[in-house]
Amino acid sequence: MTRDSFPLAMPRITMSERWLLVCGMLGILLTHLFPLAYGTYTNVDEAYASALASRLLDGHELYVGAISQRGPAMYYAFAGLAALFGWHNILALRIVTLLWCQGLFVGTF
Repeated sequence: MTRDSFPLAMPRITMSERWLLVCGMLGILLTHLFPLAYGTYTNVDEAYASALASRLLDGHELYVGAISQRGPAMYYAFAGLAALFGWHNILALRIVTLLWCQGLFVGTF
Protein backbone atom coordinates (compact mmCIF):
# COMPACT_ATOMS: atom_id res chain seq x y z
CA MET A 1 0.00 0.00 0.00
CA THR A 2 1.20 3.45 -0.78
CA ARG A 3 0.69 6.62 1.15
CA ASP A 4 -1.71 7.85 -1.54
CA SER A 5 -4.07 4.95 -0.92
CA PHE A 6 -5.06 6.36 2.50
CA PRO A 7 -7.67 9.11 2.02
CA LEU A 8 -7.02 10.73 5.41
CA ALA A 9 -3.23 10.56 5.25
CA MET A 10 -1.34 13.76 5.99
CA PRO A 11 -0.09 15.48 2.85
CA ARG A 12 3.64 15.61 2.29
CA ILE A 13 5.33 18.76 3.51
CA THR A 14 7.70 20.40 1.06
CA MET A 15 11.05 21.83 2.08
CA SER A 16 9.79 25.42 1.78
CA GLU A 17 6.80 24.56 3.98
CA ARG A 18 9.16 23.05 6.56
CA TRP A 19 11.17 26.28 6.55
CA LEU A 20 7.98 28.29 7.05
CA LEU A 21 7.01 26.04 9.94
CA VAL A 22 10.43 26.34 11.58
CA CYS A 23 10.59 30.12 11.04
CA GLY A 24 7.09 30.57 12.43
CA MET A 25 7.83 28.51 15.53
CA LEU A 26 11.10 30.39 16.02
CA GLY A 27 9.24 33.69 15.68
CA ILE A 28 6.75 32.63 18.34
CA LEU A 29 9.58 31.54 20.62
CA LEU A 30 11.44 34.83 20.18
CA THR A 31 8.25 36.77 20.86
CA HIS A 32 7.79 34.92 24.14
CA LEU A 33 11.38 35.16 25.37
CA PHE A 34 11.06 38.62 26.92
CA PRO A 35 7.94 37.79 28.94
CA LEU A 36 9.58 34.51 30.05
CA ALA A 37 12.52 36.43 31.50
CA TYR A 38 10.49 39.35 32.83
CA GLY A 39 9.19 37.52 35.92
CA THR A 40 6.07 39.56 36.54
CA TYR A 41 2.84 40.35 34.74
CA THR A 42 3.55 42.20 31.52
CA ASN A 43 0.17 43.88 31.20
CA VAL A 44 -3.01 44.69 33.08
CA ASP A 45 -5.01 41.92 31.40
CA GLU A 46 -2.85 39.16 32.89
CA ALA A 47 -3.01 40.66 36.36
CA TYR A 48 -6.77 41.12 36.13
CA ALA A 49 -7.29 37.55 34.90
CA SER A 50 -5.15 36.29 37.77
CA ALA A 51 -7.16 38.31 40.28
CA LEU A 52 -10.43 36.89 38.97
CA ALA A 53 -8.93 33.39 38.98
CA SER A 54 -7.92 33.93 42.60
CA ARG A 55 -11.53 34.75 43.44
CA LEU A 56 -12.64 31.54 41.70
CA LEU A 57 -10.18 29.49 43.74
CA ASP A 58 -11.46 31.18 46.90
CA GLY A 59 -14.97 29.95 46.10
CA HIS A 60 -16.50 33.14 44.70
CA GLU A 61 -18.75 33.10 41.67
CA LEU A 62 -17.41 34.47 38.42
CA TYR A 63 -18.50 38.04 37.62
CA VAL A 64 -19.83 38.60 41.15
CA GLY A 65 -17.76 41.38 42.71
CA ALA A 66 -15.63 41.73 39.60
CA ILE A 67 -16.53 42.96 36.14
CA SER A 68 -15.04 41.83 32.84
CA GLN A 69 -15.96 41.94 29.19
CA ARG A 70 -14.31 38.59 28.44
CA GLY A 71 -15.79 35.13 28.49
CA PRO A 72 -15.19 32.70 31.34
CA ALA A 73 -12.71 30.32 29.64
CA MET A 74 -9.65 32.48 30.29
CA TYR A 75 -10.43 32.89 33.99
CA TYR A 76 -11.02 29.18 34.51
CA ALA A 77 -7.78 28.43 32.62
CA PHE A 78 -5.87 30.84 34.89
CA ALA A 79 -7.50 29.24 37.95
CA GLY A 80 -6.52 25.78 36.70
CA LEU A 81 -2.93 26.84 36.16
CA ALA A 82 -2.81 28.44 39.60
CA ALA A 83 -4.20 25.25 41.16
CA LEU A 84 -1.65 23.10 39.31
CA PHE A 85 1.52 25.15 39.57
CA GLY A 86 0.97 27.51 42.49
CA TRP A 87 -0.47 30.95 42.68
CA HIS A 88 2.58 33.11 41.96
CA ASN A 89 4.24 30.85 39.40
CA ILE A 90 4.28 33.25 36.47
CA LEU A 91 7.00 31.21 34.74
CA ALA A 92 4.58 28.26 34.47
CA LEU A 93 1.96 30.60 33.00
CA ARG A 94 4.48 31.81 30.42
CA ILE A 95 5.60 28.29 29.48
CA VAL A 96 2.02 27.04 29.11
CA THR A 97 1.21 30.10 26.98
CA LEU A 98 4.26 29.45 24.78
CA LEU A 99 3.32 25.80 24.33
CA TRP A 100 -0.29 26.75 23.60
CA CYS A 101 0.76 29.23 20.91
CA GLN A 102 3.19 26.75 19.37
CA GLY A 103 0.48 24.08 19.33
CA LEU A 104 -2.04 26.42 17.72
CA PHE A 105 0.50 27.40 15.06
CA VAL A 106 1.41 23.80 14.22
CA GLY A 107 -2.24 22.74 14.32
CA THR A 108 -3.30 25.39 11.84
CA PHE A 109 -0.26 24.93 9.64
